Parts: sequence; C-alpha cells; structure tokens
Amino acid sequence: MDDSAASIPAETTSHLVEIHGVLDALDKHNLVPAERWFEKRRKALERVGSSLEFQLARLRFLRFLESADPGKRREAMMYARERVMPVAGRHMRELQELMGSLLWSGNLEASPYSHLLSLELWTRVKESVAVDASRVSGLSRESILSVAFRAGILALPTLVKMAAVVRGSNQEWNGMQELPLEVPLPPGLRYHSMFSCPVSREPSTLDNPPVLLKCGHVVLRSSVSRLARNGSRFKCPTCPVEQMENETMPLTL
Repeated sequence: MDDSAASIPAETTSHLVEIHGVLDALDKHNLVPAERWFEKRRKALERVGSSLEFQLARLRFLRFLESADPGKRREAMMYARERVMPVAGRHMRELQELMGSLLWSGNLEASPYSHLLSLELWTRVKESVAVDASRVSGLSRESILSVAFRAGILALPTLVKMAAVVRGSNQEWNGMQELPLEVPLPPGLRYHSMFSCPVSREPSTLDNPPVLLKCGHVVLRSSVSRLARNGSRFKCPTCPVEQMENETMPLTL
C-alpha cells in the first residue's frame, strides 16, 4: 500500500474490521456480534432480501435445544414463537424441522434431526454474512486483482484468436469500438449488463445507447430515429403509447 501510494477510506477499513470480527466470532460459535451487526443494518439487508435473520435465529434456537436443562426447552419454545416464526415466511420447511426437533431437546445428537448440529449451518451463516456485507456496502467479496486475473486466463484463448482476426483485416486494435468475437465468461465474472434492442435485435454500443421511452419501455437510439421520421410522433413498438423523440431519455445501464 505504501509503495502504491493508495489509501483506503476510514469507513471502508472500519467496515472490513467489523465484518472480520463477526466472522471470527462465528468461528467460535458466538452469535452475538452477527446479531448486533444485522440489527444495525436491518433495513438495508431487508431491501436486498437477506435470509440472515432467519439463519441466526435458527442457530440461536438450536443452542437452547443442545442443553440438557429442561428449562431450556421452554425457552426454546418461547424464542421460536417470538423470534423464529415471525421471520420464517420463506423457510417453512426449515421451520417444520425446527418444531420437530423440540421433541428431542437435550438429546438432539441421537435424533432424526442430528444434522442440525453439523457445522454446515455455521458455514452457511458465515457465507451469508460475507455476501450480505458486500451487497450493502458495495464492496467486492473477492480481490479485484484475483477476479481480473481469472477472467484474463479464461479470455486469453479468445483474445489470441481475435488478434489474428484484427491483423488479417488491417484494423487498428485501439480503434475498435467492440470486439469482433464474443469472449465466453461464466456468470460470476460478468459485471456489465448488455442490452439487446427488441426492435432491431442489435446490442447497445457507446454510439448507439439504449433510450427510455415515455411509457417505460426501452429501445436503441437508432430505432427511435427510424420510428420518429421527420420529427413526427411515433408509437412505442411494445405498447400503444405515442410520443415525440424529444420525450425520450438516454439510459445508462
């Protein structure tokens, strides 16, 4: 970092330190830091559809059932009613499993629900924390250098072929607006949306970007120009709404 003269914002550093602390606590089967982290960011996590709250509540519930103390079973029932059931909307099968495990309180390892004591549930929670943290903070889960390296390795054979095509057509590499060959990459390495016009079936480019119509549908700028000949009103190709070309809006994906 010193050699590159790069700096990391204090907010980013604080966020990373906090997440590291949460994950370290989960390694020790301590749920408290993760529960506090979720509460601090509840609204943002709910907006992205996080299932972390249910996963944490499930593990807390199972901690009650691990105890041989008969009183812990009552606590588990109360906790399930107050904390697990309200957040189990998308997890009814898992909820039914948890309710069945109540019958084996204190002896869960010898029950048909012994798999609930496996480390897999803790691993899933750690993965959810890492994913959710990156989603609400806008930070990548992986090293940018590592991602670029993996994408480059996969794209290299295609780029070698492309170099041969460019040399054969006497084109300048730096003057090309788009690649003459498709570069196959797995979904996990695709970070930019592509738009294909429903009218012309052509992909968008810098010179021919997508535009938003008044009705909310999207087409390429070239398609709007063809539809609105001589500045006349034109009808959306998808719905009956009519509009003028100056009523459209450039769209950035």
